[in-house]
Amino acid sequence: KENSYREQLDGLTSKYKLNKYLNVFFSSLKLDKDKIRILELGAGDGEVSLLINKKKKFESYVATEYSFDGVKRLKEKGFQSLQMSAMNIGFKDNSFDVVVAFDVMHHVDNPGKMAKEILRVTNKSFLLIEANGACIIRKLLEKKKDYKEANENSYLPSKYKSFFPLEKIKKIRLKPFMFIPPRIPKALFNLSVAFSELTESIPIFKWQSGCLLIYGEKKNDKK
Repeated sequence: KENSYREQLDGLTSKYKLNKYLNVFFSSLKLDKDKIRILELGAGDGEVSLLINKKKKFESYVATEYSFDGVKRLKEKGFQSLQMSAMNIGFKDNSFDVVVAFDVMHHVDNPGKMAKEILRVTNKSFLLIEANGACIIRKLLEKKKDYKEANENSYLPSKYKSFFPLEKIKKIRLKPFMFIPPRIPKALFNLSVAFSELTESIPIFKWQSGCLLIYGEKKNDKK
């Protein structure tokens, strides 16, 4: 079995990372209603998507992907999937209750355009998990060959926030989390996880976490 993209990039930490993503997703979004329409941008091979849908069923969950092969894999896993760019979303305004993306914005050529498209197609909220450009270790890793080949290009939290037209947002929240290097040796894995959980509770040091939650709610334009 071929390793997933996340396993290739993160090694042993990939499973821990996926579980953290799942916890952040459900703890951040208001999912108490049964009829919720979700759009996931850049769903890749559907690792996060599968975890989310195993835990809760939604009225609809559409997973888009830029590559044809990615769409094929998503359909094989049972998802309604369409090939499209996160910067040019082929849905009408306000088509979804929630738009989510995991590690997508720091890969695209025009993050501001992606942010505007997200706000156009959601009618309630959005959630992104991105690479934290304030993390020194993260920025050093991006100089490595495999990170460059994957077009890893993180931004500072303030820069991510600037991509979204604030006049269209009711609120936006940024939260750093998960301080754990990729490809941790097995012998150090449990210690690294414990250290990661501890640093998330330290006000200053937590901003050196490698991941960043971006959660926002759209203004209601109706009078």
